[in-house]
Formats: sequence, C-alpha cells, structure tokens
Amino acid sequence: MQYASIQSKTMAEEIDAQSVDTDYKYLGPPVGEITPIPYDKTPYTNYDLPEYYKGKNLFLRDTIDGFIMDDSNRWYTTLALPWAQTDQMHVQWNEWHFNTVLAGRVPHEGISRLITSSKKMFRDHVVRRGLAFVMEADFFGTPEGDQHYQRNILGIAQSVQGSRVVCVCVSLSLPS
Repeated sequence: MQYASIQSKTMAEEIDAQSVDTDYKYLGPPVGEITPIPYDKTPYTNYDLPEYYKGKNLFLRDTIDGFIMDDSNRWYTTLALPWAQTDQMHVQWNEWHFNTVLAGRVPHEGISRLITSSKKMFRDHVVRRGLAFVMEADFFGTPEGDQHYQRNILGIAQSVQGSRVVCVCVSLSLPS
C-alpha cells in the first residue's frame, strides 16, 4: 500500500508496515509526516495515537457523518426543521409576521384600513454532545475486533441521528 506522506524509501523501511496499515485502515490517511520513534519496539501498555495522527483528522468525522446522513430519519433535519452547519457558538434569527386582511371598501378621500406586522428576534446557543467507545488493544486487529469497531461506529451514528430527531421533535412541540 502506498502512502503519500512517506518521503523516502529508507524511512518507509524503518517504519513497521503492519502498524501503519492497521492505523490507516481505522483512522484514514495520516495528517502529518510518518517518522520512526526510537522506542517503538519497547513493550508498554499505553496505546495513544501515533505521532503522525496528531492534529485535525477528518476521516473518522466523514465516516460517521456519512452514516448519519444516509439514515432514513433525515426528514426531521432536512424538511421539518432544517439544520445548518456553523462555527458559531451563539445563533440569532428574526421571525416576521405580516397580517393580511381583505381590502375593504373606502369612501372617497376616506382613510384606508391599516395592515399590521410584527417582528420577533430569537437567540439560542449550540449544545455540544458526545459519545465514545473503548476497545481492548489485543482485540482491535482481529476479524471479530474489526466487526466490533464497525458496529460501534454505526451505533454512534444511529445514536447521533436519534438525538437529532428528538431535538427537532422537542423544538417543534414547544411553544415559541
């Protein structure tokens, strides 16, 4: 398997290929350059992400996002109460109401009926929610572990979509 971030053949030979393949399979392409770690062959029980995955990695986000967006409950967040992506913590919107009435007959040089309108301004803030899962290190690379990993990702996606549906239903049922 070829990786774009490996700069030279000698560096690629120094890196444990099986470890890189496993990381790539679950976490996507590396964000940074792959550099060998001198203590890589020393046994230890702390399984942090490798150095070349530090930073922003969009692979898992896009994978989980794909599961959420392909769900059958999209009607709630696309048509009933559309959601929009934002980087802002606080949101604000205006709601305008125009009262329409039928035009009535008015005497010559008389005063016409006035129409009324109103404007309401609303403010709210975004809420951060989260889910995670833990896997045993020895179980992680096995075929059964792969299946467990996939089902955990799918379960998180379904939970997120279910939470979104509940938020939309609660918003629609509460008086404004």
